[in-house]
Amino acid sequence: MAKTACRLCGKCNKYYDISVSKCSCGESLMRKKYELIDLSSLREEAAERVGEINPELVFYQKKCPHCGRINYSVSENDRSAVCVYCNNPGIRYGKAVRYEEEEVIPAEEKNQWGKCRENILEELNSNTGNTGADKSKDNITETENTVAADAVAEETEPGKTESEKTESEKIESEKSESEKDITVNAAAEETTSDEFDVSSSWELFSDTIVFTAFLHGNVTFEISPEEGKKQVLLGRGAAQAELLSQDGYTSNEHCYIIFRDNSWYVRNNNPRNGTFLNNTLLQPTEERKLEENDLLKLGHHVNSMQFKIGFK
Repeated sequence: MAKTACRLCGKCNKYYDISVSKCSCGESLMRKKYELIDLSSLREEAAERVGEINPELVFYQKKCPHCGRINYSVSENDRSAVCVYCNNPGIRYGKAVRYEEEEVIPAEEKNQWGKCRENILEELNSNTGNTGADKSKDNITETENTVAADAVAEETEPGKTESEKTESEKIESEKSESEKDITVNAAAEETTSDEFDVSSSWELFSDTIVFTAFLHGNVTFEISPEEGKKQVLLGRGAAQAELLSQDGYTSNEHCYIIFRDNSWYVRNNNPRNGTFLNNTLLQPTEERKLEENDLLKLGHHVNSMQFKIGFK
């Protein structure tokens, strides 16, 4: 349902959209606090409280830097003297953004990135689960079983006892046992080698981090581990200024991207509009590990800059 920014008259208890400065009863509406009203719902619940409300009204919103509350206006260039909630004059210097109803995302679609990540991890586990260490362990077990079976066969061979074996047969038996020990040791070495290869290939896969801004032209940029060790700044005053300047809710020094111990992290720099990882607001200087398909959002607005995280 589309909503309209309105103000409530304290005398007659009617709602008017923010383009109306005075109620029909003569009461001024200019310093009244704002409410987002769904006109159709209001008519169903309390038709007598409907004043002059234009459901097609285009209006703008601006966040107060002092109290964080949202103020509304009918002009993009509105220079309101003070915030209607805290009376702070700092709001006049903020940037007004056109209000757009936030789209309600179904729960299944909202969790698509998490499910995608789980599927990738499951596929990796299924591909490597019976190879490497597990495969080599199976080989060792099979070899040991073969050795045991041969030993039983020799013990049960009819017509010969240990004392009746010739010297050449004893030497041949010792030689066979030595060869079997070599086979077992080789299988164990293969286990170590496979484990190392899997680990090395995974590190190579996750070296470079890739940011895809899918709400502003699907722009992609990368950060290498060498750059990440020096703490790369994300913000309108950083290397990505041309891209991030499209979003007025991104701070000049919004957050840092860090590469440490073969992993990538985001550290919040206490920006005015917040930093969100998978829709969770980070604390002022909180640091969180970045995973494949994570969503990093710079700001709280529905159109704030968002990045999907990837590695290569």
